[in-house]
Amino acid sequence: MAGPDSKTGQRKDPLRAALPLGTVGGIPVRVNWSTAVIFALIAFGLAAWDFPALDPHQSPLTYVLAGVLTTAVYLASLLAHELAHSLMARRYGVTVKGITLWLLGGISELGGEAPGPAAEARIAAAGPLTSLLLGGIFIGLAALAGTGHPARASIPGVIFTALAYLGYRQNCRCHTDRTASVTVSYCACRV
Repeated sequence: MAGPDSKTGQRKDPLRAALPLGTVGGIPVRVNWSTAVIFALIAFGLAAWDFPALDPHQSPLTYVLAGVLTTAVYLASLLAHELAHSLMARRYGVTVKGITLWLLGGISELGGEAPGPAAEARIAAAGPLTSLLLGGIFIGLAALAGTGHPARASIPGVIFTALAYLGYRQNCRCHTDRTASVTVSYCACRV
């Protein structure tokens, strides 16, 4: 738990201990240190186990590069998910203070409440719908990149595996999105 701030006497929010990445559409984007942990774990798992198991005839450098690139695209897709919440909130006049990526995903920090239940439901649903769309795109691209079985002795085999992984991660996971009074939770494969 974070200790009190010496200036205000209030507790520090651990997610505020984040590095600014910049802004997207005027929305400040930050990354918490814990994102590096999940980045390393996913990239290592892909490079050390998943890619070599499905496409065993590549160089270790190919697996490492593919693992790092796949993980970067995955984290970018998490940012897209949070941006969808934030942009929908803005559409309904809700102030967006920023987005923070962290170990378990991301948080859109909204500075107010939606004007009604329908707007709140749309704000909550925007992120999961974006994830569903991205997952479909990744799976579609994987189908285009893969010609037959993914375990081929070729770079397209690694690309197929990376895209299939991204599609799976977008569509098969447990997830909860919350606003003030609406909670959208799901835990299933949506493909």
